[in-house]
Amino acid sequence: MPLALEQAGAYIESRNKTFQSYLELLSNYQKDLLSWRPKDAPYAPDVAATWEASFNQAKEEVPESADLLNLISFFAPEDIPLDVLINGAKTLPDPLSTAMKNEVKFDDILAALLQYSLIKAGEDSFSIHRLVQAVIRDRMDEDSRTACAATAIKIVNGAFPFDSDDVRTWETCSKLLPHAL
Repeated sequence: MPLALEQAGAYIESRNKTFQSYLELLSNYQKDLLSWRPKDAPYAPDVAATWEASFNQAKEEVPESADLLNLISFFAPEDIPLDVLINGAKTLPDPLSTAMKNEVKFDDILAALLQYSLIKAGEDSFSIHRLVQAVIRDRMDEDSRTACAATAIKIVNGAFPFDSDDVRTWETCSKLLPHAL
């Protein structure tokens, strides 16, 4: 995040932008802004390139980690429930499906992503930064984005308790609603 903030600050200063105008640009041209870097600092990698190096390292160590990152880029960024992903593994293509059904291999996937700070772990969930999600989605082709989004929908739909009249399901519904949206 310090790199992203430094990059944003450099853009704002070099283009004489306000914070508000930068936020508006970011909402419309996120990919371009995350790839921008100051001309006077050619040694400084842009945000997207820095994360790309982390993605590649994690993928080299545990190939399925890239598939999981692609998938979770279509979930809400906070509190992605581990049990929902594990229970939804049957809807995933191999080799990710097989790896997630094996607790040790799934731990390896998460460890690789944690090691390169691509996710943050909670007790029974994890989170991914919104900008990391954006960079992941931007590097995918249209078919891959469509497939990952459809798979994320299937997983959340399979976990969602649709009996909303039952008060006992409300906590689960509350946990899944951001991901469904």
